[in-house]
Amino acid sequence: MQLVEAVLFVLMTWPAFGSEPTPETTGDRQIRLTQAAIVVTGAAHLRSRGWPPVKVAASLLALGRAESNWARYVWAGECMTGPVGAQCDPHRGIPRALGYWQQHRGACRRAWEQPHGSDAQLFESAKCAASLLQGASHRCRTQALSPEAGAFAGYRGIDCGWSGGRKRAQSMYVVESRLRGLMTHGLPSKGG
Repeated sequence: MQLVEAVLFVLMTWPAFGSEPTPETTGDRQIRLTQAAIVVTGAAHLRSRGWPPVKVAASLLALGRAESNWARYVWAGECMTGPVGAQCDPHRGIPRALGYWQQHRGACRRAWEQPHGSDAQLFESAKCAASLLQGASHRCRTQALSPEAGAFAGYRGIDCGWSGGRKRAQSMYVVESRLRGLMTHGLPSKGG
């Protein structure tokens, strides 16, 4: 199995965001998440400075799950329709964070210049998230429990020792192991 197929499989096994303002069909969700799998994989291959592409992909999957739960309304730029506390960091009714990885304009300007949910916006956003994570990993390498925990803590702009970074790194390790298993062994057998 190729990385893009493994990424899509993982995305589809995660439950849809329970508070989605406009639920989508399984088919529509698969189409949307196929787009996400393609851009995650593309960014993983382009931004794998020191990290293997599978690790970059796993970090983007874990980050997207933590930041937006891969919600449709976030992808579509309809943040203010989401539940309170999940409206893309609004200020005076205007979302300040963009897309699955919840990036602010100053951090990922190129992503903000593209239409919400477009291939171009998702690709710029994924590349930016990968670069920010890897930069934070390097910046926080001596202050965090692990480089990966530092990556997630630093991504949020919080000190390198933020405890949530460790939790997100653990999630990334699980996703990376799952991706590697799928790429090596394929889909799990039914009933086994």
